[in-house]
Amino acid sequence: MPKHAAALDISSSEEMRTDKASSAVTGSGGTVTMEQQLPADSMGLIDVDGYRRLMKSFMDMRRYQTALFWAEKVTVLSNNDPRDVYWQAQCMFLLREYHRAAYIIRSRGLDKRNLLCHYLAAECLTEAKEYQEALDILNSVDCEVLAKNMGTGRKDESTVGEDPVFDEPNKSDVLASIYFLKGKILEAMDNRILAMDCYVQALHRSVYCSEALDALVQHEMLMAWEEKELMQHIPMEQQCSEAERRILKRLYESKLKKYYESVAPQTNTEQTPIGTISTDLLHELTEKLKNSKNIESNKAAAAASSLPKNFTTPLPNKLMSPVNKILDEIKNTPSYLIQSSLSKASSFLASGGGSGGGVSGGSASRQETPYRINRPVSMQSPSAINIQNCCDRLDNCVDLVVSKAEKYFYNCDYKKCMKIIDE
Repeated sequence: MPKHAAALDISSSEEMRTDKASSAVTGSGGTVTMEQQLPADSMGLIDVDGYRRLMKSFMDMRRYQTALFWAEKVTVLSNNDPRDVYWQAQCMFLLREYHRAAYIIRSRGLDKRNLLCHYLAAECLTEAKEYQEALDILNSVDCEVLAKNMGTGRKDESTVGEDPVFDEPNKSDVLASIYFLKGKILEAMDNRILAMDCYVQALHRSVYCSEALDALVQHEMLMAWEEKELMQHIPMEQQCSEAERRILKRLYESKLKKYYESVAPQTNTEQTPIGTISTDLLHELTEKLKNSKNIESNKAAAAASSLPKNFTTPLPNKLMSPVNKILDEIKNTPSYLIQSSLSKASSFLASGGGSGGGVSGGSASRQETPYRINRPVSMQSPSAINIQNCCDRLDNCVDLVVSKAEKYFYNCDYKKCMKIIDE
């Protein structure tokens, strides 16, 4: 081909490209750029949120190693965004790489600047049985300050109206988890008194933290009357609606001690037989019991009349059996801290802030409280259930069925207990 023909072809192709570019600049809507006419992927743009969703998808399918691979890439792409570092450490935690997960958080200083990272780093070291080091993390900063700086989700001006990739948990739930974790650490270090205090604090931060109640009850940290007192003091009214409070109270009371409760007389034929007794014999035994009580009271009156005048006889309602005396001494022992724990938590909530209650050791008071939980439910919601229907359904849940069987067991009604267990 001649040289002048080749030059002509090159110039014509350049003119065609120039014409296409100029047609892209002008349009019906005014002047637009070439980039605005092209799709995002042809411009070489990467949607980091797409990788976040990919990582979350693999986590939901329990492919933690694959999730970790993409979580690390997201962390690099976002320049160590605290939420991405948190989820990278979360993948390592699920892979039981506890020291590695704690390291990537602490090496970036996020255990002192981000509430979720602060909690996860301490939990990693707890699972690695590095209890003192985990306790040092929890005591190093004021978690209440971190809670105030906690975000409400990964939303910005460009994503208004869209759901974030990862929803932020409720602040009070995170704080309750931190107090529960510290109680777990202290209990592992044989400091049961302070551990009990942390569990009570956790329940006051979030009444939905059922693990804190389980620790108090199952580890025998409270007596029966203390469990009752705890149930009266935890702030269900402030954190729940009336319907939720009824459900929560019913569920929590099923966890409390049952063997101290008296059994009402039952006439059910399936009750465990303890021997048949006639009505006449029962009446006779009742009369003998009354007579013996009268004889004892007469003896006490005669003994009192023979005493000197200056001797003061205690009133009957002041008399205490040895067992009651021991219980009263335990209750009034300064080292027994259930009252102080409840009063500390209640005063914290009443003031609308606090010093961290032993987790951080700070002393500044705060005006706003993150502990009031409002969960409005519309009756038009497809998940809304009538309270009575809800209670009926809960009768079939494992916790309440086991609780009912335990009551029959401790009351020696073994037939009913076995019937419930068999069902």
